[in-house]
Amino acid sequence: MILAIWIPQWPLQRLLLKRPDLQNQPVVIYQKTSRGPCVLVCSDRLVRWGVSLGMPVAEALALGRRQQSQDRRSTRREKEPLHLEPHNPVEDRKSLVRLAQWCHRFSPIVGLEEETFPETLLLDVTGMDLFAGSEDAFITQVGEQFRTRGIFARLGWGPTLGNAWALAHYSSDCAETEIEDLPVEALRLPVKTQQILGRLGLGSLKDLLSLPRAELQNVAGAILLQRLDQAMGRVSEVIRAISSPHHFSVFWQTEHGLLQRESIEHVIQHQAADLCQSLKNRSRGALCIVCRIQCQDSVDLVFRMGLFLPCADEIHLQRLFKLQLESLALPAPVMSISLSVLQDAPLVIRQRELFANRISQSEQDLAGFVDCLNSRLGTDCVLRVFLQNDAQPENAYREEPLLEGRATNYVSSVKGLPFSCLGRPLSLIAPPVRLPVAAEEVGQLPRYFSCALRRHQVYRSWGPERIETGWWRRNGIRRDYYRVETTEGLRFWIFCCLQTGDWFLQGVFD
Repeated sequence: MILAIWIPQWPLQRLLLKRPDLQNQPVVIYQKTSRGPCVLVCSDRLVRWGVSLGMPVAEALALGRRQQSQDRRSTRREKEPLHLEPHNPVEDRKSLVRLAQWCHRFSPIVGLEEETFPETLLLDVTGMDLFAGSEDAFITQVGEQFRTRGIFARLGWGPTLGNAWALAHYSSDCAETEIEDLPVEALRLPVKTQQILGRLGLGSLKDLLSLPRAELQNVAGAILLQRLDQAMGRVSEVIRAISSPHHFSVFWQTEHGLLQRESIEHVIQHQAADLCQSLKNRSRGALCIVCRIQCQDSVDLVFRMGLFLPCADEIHLQRLFKLQLESLALPAPVMSISLSVLQDAPLVIRQRELFANRISQSEQDLAGFVDCLNSRLGTDCVLRVFLQNDAQPENAYREEPLLEGRATNYVSSVKGLPFSCLGRPLSLIAPPVRLPVAAEEVGQLPRYFSCALRRHQVYRSWGPERIETGWWRRNGIRRDYYRVETTEGLRFWIFCCLQTGDWFLQGVFD
């Protein structure tokens, strides 16, 4: 699968990232032409004023002055002068290449579109959606990372480069838009070819698909058929990959496929040793490694391995790869194996001491333990918990993968707990289980209740503790919580829903 990330008006976005003080100011980036300086890109405010692309800068300045003079409600402070910035295509491309190198955390293969002024990143994300749980979750994660950096981007994904590019540029929702409904501009055709199709009344891909291929070639040439097949996912294109500034990868290939698991493990162990040597030479440690196994006449097997701390220990990596291969089913003989480092960090080097430091040793032991758990169970099963500032117990915490939590350095907004640790069970039941009680005890603390096919008698209780959500929520929560102890010595956390009078079991004290 190919993921296309289109960054509209990249020169303007790059300038605003560099100069945050220009966020609310009308900005024009111009380029020199035979007619003089003309507008290349401009801010949305100028577009509303009537400034268009290709317009001379002198005319854009006149429109800006006239609009501000007609706006009687604007104050002197709001009448900001028009900021002019010359276009710097070299710096735009360099910054886009740096952004592509940053995108190696999502895919080992990242490139740019082949245009004079590129604005689209191309990523080969085949198999990467497995690590996020689903394809939609992976795309959402990529989009959130760009929004965190302050970059507005539109994403499109499909089986080929042309398909993904078309959806990113001309689709409002990639998941729901049909490729046949896109305009002919989504085919990346020359301007003359687009003009010919416009004169013939062919405005969408559906119109082109309804015509015989021979007639289309006679009208617009072979380039039209090639671009049409690329957009429909029939013909693939090669991404010219941009290497990471610290690109670490190893590759192994054979003419005769390997099917014995011991031989495959032997090859990966040698590759892990070579990869660790390359990392040590630059004093770097791997935080995320992708292994791609190409099988004969089959889909490539891809798995990603995250690490708790930067690591260049070949013995530790070999043990983790062995754990991964134990649960990997090989559908066909293996033709090639590659290991690529998606994310790396400076390697922590400590001087050896006469007496071992238990603090540093315990951190290394914890890192090895977490890495083994992630390799055996998966990153989605090794979680850490963050407190949330919410009165409702089900929403008072959230879980994140342990490795992602360390990368984001999330800080809880909860300064202190409004309750003691002994006043809450260690585990909650979600959703709460409804407790059948006698009719005469509706709205009162029940003396008996049934749970897990057992009947319990309440011996003593503590409460009530009123928990109520804010007025701004559409469906408010009003509950009275009780800690109850049964005659068997078991302790439960139950509550009464004040809206309905029903009783629910929220948790069990261990």
